[in-house]
Parts: sequence; structure tokens; C-alpha cells
Amino acid sequence: MEVLTGKASKIVDNYCINELKIPSLVLMERAAMAVSECVIEICEQNKYNKVKIICGVGNNGADGLALARILYDETNINKSDICVGIIGNMAKASEEFNIQYGILQNIGMNIIHVEGKEQFKDLIADGELIVDAIFGIGLSRDVSGLFADIINEINESKIKVIAIDCPSGLNSDNGRAMGVAIKAYKTVTFGRLKAGLVLCDGKNYTGEVLVRQVGFNGLAYKHLRKNYKEEVFNAFTREDLQIIPERNPVSNKGTYGRIKVIAGSKNMCGAAILSATAAYRCGAGIVEVLTHRDNLPIVKGRIIEAIVNDYVGAFDLDSNSIVVAGPGLSVDDTANNLIKKVLTSNCNAVIDADGLNVISENRELLKLLHNKVIITPHIKEMSRLTEISCKDIRENIVDVARDFSKKYGCITVIKDATTVIADYNGNVTVNLSGNSGMSTGGSGDVLSGMIGGMLSQKLGIYEAACMGVYLHGLAGDYAKESKSAYGMMASDINDAITQILKFRNNGEV
Repeated sequence: MEVLTGKASKIVDNYCINELKIPSLVLMERAAMAVSECVIEICEQNKYNKVKIICGVGNNGADGLALARILYDETNINKSDICVGIIGNMAKASEEFNIQYGILQNIGMNIIHVEGKEQFKDLIADGELIVDAIFGIGLSRDVSGLFADIINEINESKIKVIAIDCPSGLNSDNGRAMGVAIKAYKTVTFGRLKAGLVLCDGKNYTGEVLVRQVGFNGLAYKHLRKNYKEEVFNAFTREDLQIIPERNPVSNKGTYGRIKVIAGSKNMCGAAILSATAAYRCGAGIVEVLTHRDNLPIVKGRIIEAIVNDYVGAFDLDSNSIVVAGPGLSVDDTANNLIKKVLTSNCNAVIDADGLNVISENRELLKLLHNKVIITPHIKEMSRLTEISCKDIRENIVDVARDFSKKYGCITVIKDATTVIADYNGNVTVNLSGNSGMSTGGSGDVLSGMIGGMLSQKLGIYEAACMGVYLHGLAGDYAKESKSAYGMMASDINDAITQILKFRNNGEV
């Protein structure tokens, strides 16, 4: 599925209106209808009546005014309980806003022009549901003044909020809270999912996101993909599981690849076990673990299917090898030599954890990255690699991932609440699976093994990275159902892999 920046969404909207001549009021009416369905459902479920629709003076506010009319005319909500509050300078109102405003005046709706904080507190004092139609996707600067006060009052009121298109104050491109932002109960967004709803701070503000179609024509999306590719991202869904090749009925262990997992320094064997297990669970034919000699008895006892050796001994790598290198490896000279050997062998490689820290401390190794390498840093590791602050990476995660991949010719997977994957051609995938229970030690080790497992299934380098990340999140979602977000451990994610791969054949879990 496609995920768009806020900028891309505005391009689609403008193309439909200006090039295809679809009246903006037609699109607005369908948007308002979509939101009204959500509002009515919540009111009926909770027996709410008092709905406060808070509007700015732009087109997001116009959506709110159209919604108010629909609720006023066509629902069982008492007309006297629907109230519209307008914030902003009416002299700067959009054309569509003025049209919708005129209609509400004609039908006699209760409209309040908010001039101050105390007046607003009185407006929402008896509210049961608030609709946020203040800014939408058009915000380009930090929220201040009365707008900031009102957003804070809404958040402090604890009243449920439905946000139209994007919670006001949230950057729809990158998910940064612009000083202050609405914390919504649900967000109804139009056409396509907006990147800002899932990146950076987005998930803290959106609540449940509902994507609704409102009449944007397919030609507008075609125009977008052709001329603004950098504003369009991909996201995997369960339908994409068909990318994983079917198992060959006539096969043997060699058919599905041999993965070398180079992991684990002295007394640090857990990472090697987690990563190697994940590779097997994802279909690898043979997994060889190369670890510190002191770890050999434990690793052999925990993964009886694997070949287990000391990485100090001689081992061969060539351009056909698949390697996962770095989990628990430390950053000593031995680790440095191992990572250098992997990078100079021209093999298919997933570099994770201490493998990345080795590169950060020995920056000449950056020059050895190539188009068969997948790096999987979390934000702090990416900061060490790029010397960009963690804050700037989180707020510009797509640009940082894409720029790094283009500069060094590798696949970049930046792990965050929403992980971003970029290739050297500028393609970007954002991952929508996973949950907070996966924020636990060893989860990244499982991911590196899963990506290695996808490489063993003969997926392309970028597809393997994207699918590994998506499956990792799905496994985490499955594990959460039985373990809870509090009780989940990395090994639970590994255990869930076998269940979520049933989706490959449309199985029910």
C-alpha cells in the first residue's frame, strides 16, 4: 500500500481540483460524510449528544463546518447540542470556508467565534465529543498563542477527540509535534495514510487511524508517482506475503541457503542464539553460528540444529554467502577484523548491533559498504554512524535513511516505533506492523536473523529487508496477544514466527 507525505496529499488534492476539475466542495462533502460516520458511531456507542466542532479558517475548518451541517440535518443528535467554535482571523478564511460558513448561518446553527482561552473553556465545558478541524495537514510552523492554548485545553479536558485528516499541531510529513498537538482518540484521514501519522511522534497523537476514500481520482495518484516519487512511500500488508516464494516440493536443505551468523563475544551468547533461531524459523536450510569459543557449549545446547564453530578459526566467504554479523560481538580488534572480512567478501550481509558500532569506531569501513549490505541500526546506532543527533534523525528519519543509502550504496533499516527501510535508488518503505512490547532486549537480534532468513528464500536485497521487518512486527503482534506488551520477550517473537508465516498461504491464526 502507499503512504504519502502531507505535501503529496496536497498535490493529489490540487490535481483533482485544478486539472481534473473536480469541485473542491464535492471532495469536501465526501470527507465530511466519512467523518460523520465515525462521529455518529461513537455517539451511539457511548450515548453522547454534546458534540463540539472546533474549526480553523482554512479548508480543514471548512471540512468541520460541512460535518456540522451533516450532523445538524441528518442525525438523531439534538440540534441544540451541536456547537461550532471558530478560531482564527475570518479575514483570512479560505473560499470554501466562507461558503460552508454561509450555509451554517442560513440554517441557524450555533456558531461561536473564540476570542480567548476562558471563553473556549466554557465552550467545551459540557462537551462529550470534540472534533478537531483546526489545521489538518497544512501546518508549516510551530503552534503558538491562542491556538496553542486551545490545543492544550482540549488535551487537558480528557474529552474524546476525532481529528479530521491529521491531529492539529502534528506535522503530516514527518510526524513531529509542532510545539503542541491534539491527542486524538481517532483520526479520520483521506485517500491514503499520511506518513506523519505513523512517523516520529505520530503514534502518540493519532489514536486509531481510519483511512477513508473521498473521491481522489486515480489519475492524480499516477501524476504523483510520476512527478513526485520522493513523496510516496511503500508499506507492506498481508497481501505482500505472497512475495515469499513457495517451498519447492522437490528440495533439500541446500535449496534454502546456508546462513552464517557471526555473533556473540565472551559470555554474550544470547544474541547469537536469538538471531540464528530466527533465521531457521524463516526457512533457512542450514545455519552456521560463528561465536566466541567460550560460548560454544551453550549455543550448541540451545540450537541443536545449527553448526556451531569458533569465529577465530578459518572460515570462507564468497559472493554467494549470506551473513548476519554483529549481534553481541563487542567492538574489539577481533570484531573489527570480522566485520572487515564480511564487507570485503562481497557477500549478502546483514550488519547489526556491534557490527555497526565497529564501523562507527573505524569509519574507513563505511567505504566498504555496498549494494549487497543491509544495515539495521536503531536511532542511537544511526547517530553514531552519521554523526547526526538522535533528535534530528527521529524527526527526519526518511531523509536520513534515504541519504545514507544513496551515499553508501546499501540498504538502510532504521529501527524505531515505525521502522523505515530505504534503498540506494531512493525507494522508501515504512513498516506498519509491531507494537511497544517489542521494545525489549534481543528484539533486534531476532530481526537480523529474520532478514537473513528472507535472503535465504531468494528475495531481492531490498525486498528481504522490507519483508523481514514486516514479519518481525507481525510476529510481535501475535506474541502480544498471548504475552501482553508488558510480558513479551524477544524469544516470544521467535516462537511466533511459525504462526505468522501461516498467513503466507492465507491461513488463519
